[in-house]
Amino acid sequence: MSSDKAVSNTFSMERLLRDSIIWLGCILLLLIGMILGVNINSDSDTLDSIYKVFGSISGIATLAMASIAAFALSTWKTQFYHEKIYDHLTELETIARNTISHLEAYITANNELRLDDTSEDLIANQHYKDLKKSSYSNFLSEIEKYRIHVGHIFPLLTEHQVKDFKYTFLKFSQDVHALRSSAYQLYVINEFDQAESNKIESEILNLKLDIKDCFQRYWRR
Repeated sequence: MSSDKAVSNTFSMERLLRDSIIWLGCILLLLIGMILGVNINSDSDTLDSIYKVFGSISGIATLAMASIAAFALSTWKTQFYHEKIYDHLTELETIARNTISHLEAYITANNELRLDDTSEDLIANQHYKDLKKSSYSNFLSEIEKYRIHVGHIFPLLTEHQVKDFKYTFLKFSQDVHALRSSAYQLYVINEFDQAESNKIESEILNLKLDIKDCFQRYWRR
């Protein structure tokens, strides 16, 4: 999460820098106007000409201020967009990690039950039965959360980005259910195979890394 906080801090610093530049420009314009106003001799024969000149300058300054305001609004909208994307994707990544963590707990429970199949330690055996049940229930609950939260992101993306978004609910759900099914087959249905167990662990790790990379690709833009 340290990298996530660093990105959030970078967004805040960029916004602060832009706002500081805008305010500095406004203050300088006001100071210039005050200084010139104080130093003008009201009895000067060229007062009318000066009024016209500074009237033009005033118009230019007004146009500049309007441009700065428009730029500030555009900057704010861009900043707001990136912050919303960042917040939603961070939350979605957390849900994805929780889903996978419950899957790993489910796998651990099944493996321990396989090893303790002939054990007389009824307490330990019951513990892993309870873990298997609760982890599977939480696994399904997190998948449902993923379905809800991924729907909050799509309105913030362009049509092209939506099409390129890899981990839709369907894709994510299929991937984690496939891993859960493979684990069930390995530990409950078929004879245990260490190579297959290693393969499942590798696929889980790859899924974690790929999800993180996929999501970061959007909030880094």
